[in-house]
Amino acid sequence: MVQDLPGNQAEVEREERALRRLERAGGHENIAGYERSYCHDDFHYVVLEYVPGISLHSYMEKHRTLSTTLALRLVAQLADALSFMHANDIIHRDLKPENIMTIVNEDGKSTSCRDVTLKIIDLGSAGSVSVPEKENARSSTLSGTRCYWPPEALERQEMTAAMDMWALGCILYILLSGRHPFDLTGCSTEKQVIHRITTTQVSFLLPEWHDVPMETKTLIQGLLEKDPRHRFTADQVLDHPAVIEATKAM
Repeated sequence: MVQDLPGNQAEVEREERALRRLERAGGHENIAGYERSYCHDDFHYVVLEYVPGISLHSYMEKHRTLSTTLALRLVAQLADALSFMHANDIIHRDLKPENIMTIVNEDGKSTSCRDVTLKIIDLGSAGSVSVPEKENARSSTLSGTRCYWPPEALERQEMTAAMDMWALGCILYILLSGRHPFDLTGCSTEKQVIHRITTTQVSFLLPEWHDVPMETKTLIQGLLEKDPRHRFTADQVLDHPAVIEATKAM
């Protein structure tokens, strides 16, 4: 629900346009489906399918860390959804745990990917793959969560599909360690996080990483590559040996 004011109209139109495009393409099981939209009392309502779950952010507050296999299987769901979005000319541009819904089994004891389904929501910041990078930035309210933005978006407002892949790398890091890769204490200001994003490399020195295979760490490094030209794409994530190994028994 968004109040139909001039400043909000662009966000409403972006979300509705993106959702309609994805529905016309057949939809995706890991993206909340579009139902309808309508206006009432100066509010514009965009109605999505009912998702009976909690945000991935809330899920991780309960579980703190996941096994490598489960984390990779969940990331495979997100990568498949992003591959579908990017193939249909949509960039999310605000991917983060708060914008991902988690559906768990009835007893809430999730031990395998069969127990957990993720659905991406909130396409209010969505952009177009085919639109020039600078134009994407101009068309945006730039209201996305900058702690999940890559260096090129923070420094030059370049917004491409690679932006979503950086966010996916942050999410995978969080699933495995319970920490944001550029805010390991959870106490940093946004300014401090942004400085680290643009100046430092991801670290695996904390105890949580001791038992995580090197192959999984290289996947994270490929997603958190500062040069967007060399950052992993969604399809490269799905073809990565660590992901293939984790998902082959599904």
